[in-house]
Amino acid sequence: MAILFGLIPFALQLLLIIHVLKRGRDFFWIYLLIFLPLVGGLAYIVVEILPGVGRSRAVRSAGQAVAKAINPTRRMRELESLLALQDTVRNRLDLAGEYRAGGLPEKAVDVLKGCLTGVHADDPELRYTLVQALVESGQAAEALPLLARLEREGRLESVSDKICILRAREAAGEDTLSAYRLLYEADKGLESGYWHVAALVKAGRREEAARIVQEMRDQLKRFRQFKRTMGTQWLERAAKILG
Repeated sequence: MAILFGLIPFALQLLLIIHVLKRGRDFFWIYLLIFLPLVGGLAYIVVEILPGVGRSRAVRSAGQAVAKAINPTRRMRELESLLALQDTVRNRLDLAGEYRAGGLPEKAVDVLKGCLTGVHADDPELRYTLVQALVESGQAAEALPLLARLEREGRLESVSDKICILRAREAAGEDTLSAYRLLYEADKGLESGYWHVAALVKAGRREEAARIVQEMRDQLKRFRQFKRTMGTQWLERAAKILG
């Protein structure tokens, strides 16, 4: 009986490897299942099997998070393959988003520039995503005309939009410190707080930056719902650049 129980992990490992081969999953899983059978098996079940069993958002999110941690470029490679088969605007936008998330905004620029033609030349989502990628890749000079047009069309109204404009102007060499301050004072949000802190640190005004970071901490204590959003991350990033 003890021998049978001892064989169960090996049997499960074999079944999971067979599942990988039959379903045509990434060959990366086989290496993981062989060399890290316990961790690899649990990860494979969460990422590849559970989403097919339960279609809830929580299960999908958990699977995506585990997949990202184990194989960060997997989703990127999948989207690249999909784009090669189906060259659609949606697939280009999805791949550009993955490139930006992976710290490759210049690749996002290359993917998106080919979209802005014909019926998609005036697509606001395409233009705005391209603007963000241009700013992130240090090509602010190209981003400014697109931003100006989007602004004229009344498409840049949120705080994030205004921050994008300021980032482009700053990257183009303009002094935007006072503009960041005015935006933060009007908004008092955690995202605008982070960018105001970044501008202050860059200007060598660390005491003022420390005061803003403390205000951000107070915001999170007062409005605990922000902890379930990007709020905590903005505070962590602000505290990190302050040192």
